[in-house]
Amino acid sequence: MDILLHKLGVSVNHLAIIHHTLIKNYPDYKKENQNVEEIGLELFAKQLYAGGKLGRNVQRQMILADIFQYIFIGRGYFSATENRQNFNKFLELILRVANLLIMQENLSVDVKLRNIVMEELEKNIDNADFFEPGYDSIQDNFNALKHYNGWIVGNKGREFENIFDSLLPKRIGLAVELIVYAMLHLKQYGYVVPLLLNQRIIRGGNIPNETNSIDYLAPPDFLLFREKGQVFGVEVGSAKDDQNTRFSLVTSIPLFSVRLGDHRQPQPFRCGKCGKWITYSNFIIKGLISGSVSTDTDQIDADEFLSNGLTGIEENEIVFYGEGDDYDGNRRELRYHFLCVKNQDIVLNRLEGRTRHHTKGLILPVPFVKGLEILKED
Repeated sequence: MDILLHKLGVSVNHLAIIHHTLIKNYPDYKKENQNVEEIGLELFAKQLYAGGKLGRNVQRQMILADIFQYIFIGRGYFSATENRQNFNKFLELILRVANLLIMQENLSVDVKLRNIVMEELEKNIDNADFFEPGYDSIQDNFNALKHYNGWIVGNKGREFENIFDSLLPKRIGLAVELIVYAMLHLKQYGYVVPLLLNQRIIRGGNIPNETNSIDYLAPPDFLLFREKGQVFGVEVGSAKDDQNTRFSLVTSIPLFSVRLGDHRQPQPFRCGKCGKWITYSNFIIKGLISGSVSTDTDQIDADEFLSNGLTGIEENEIVFYGEGDDYDGNRRELRYHFLCVKNQDIVLNRLEGRTRHHTKGLILPVPFVKGLEILKED
């Protein structure tokens, strides 16, 4: 990932060098740039970086997510189309980067690491950029978070949700979108058109201003172009009914929603003991790409790991799904990192066959996209 972020930075620096050099050495260019500046660029600039999260006006987490997605959705796919090997690498890259994004959100429970990241951000980004001017509450909340020693999960640390949200690129949501994008390519559902970076489609003819409003549509996250002229819209999540309905009415494109996991147990899963997220194992990612792991299931059995081991699976990748003592000391049926609960009495009873269960409860989660089952392969 380091080289991808480095190259992105080099591209921005390249553009800046050209621009600043021409301003110094090309009078006509400098004059035209002044015309550009006179338009007023502050609102546009706020769409490239904002100093926090407040309502719809300041949304740093969404900007970071879009720029992050651009690496893969905007450019990365070019290399994927060269041959099958590159295509498989592209899908594996997306799934592994999704794991990185999932792990970033562990800052919600790892206080020490969270404070280290916050310190580095504050030290390396100018205050005028990092904290949105005119919104003093953002810096106040940031400072308060630095002194908070608890989790930001559910009702715990709820007052810090917005400021913590603003530090990361669209917590968990970005990872889910990238996973769905990859999973759409693992079967022949059709040609996949990502619209993750085009969340406003503006209708032409708005220039003669009879009203102050602009006519636009909010499209779904993906379009699927299928044989016989079929087009479907695919929306990740289900909280955008109004905009989805309008899109379908205006375009006559049918649209359906998908989600990662079941609505009662959405993926990815948070370990019930340590609170950190459960990532997708090397075995699962490789298996999805090769076809040895089905996309139609949300988990595979891993009980054999205890008896004779499973090739290519490490103990820290195993998940226990069953009753255990959670982070509050309550006994609940959840998904846990096996390493977090393997010595608990209730778990040992299950593993040693002293319960009513027919399995030991050891699994490997699979990123299952609920909703795609309504589609037949093209």
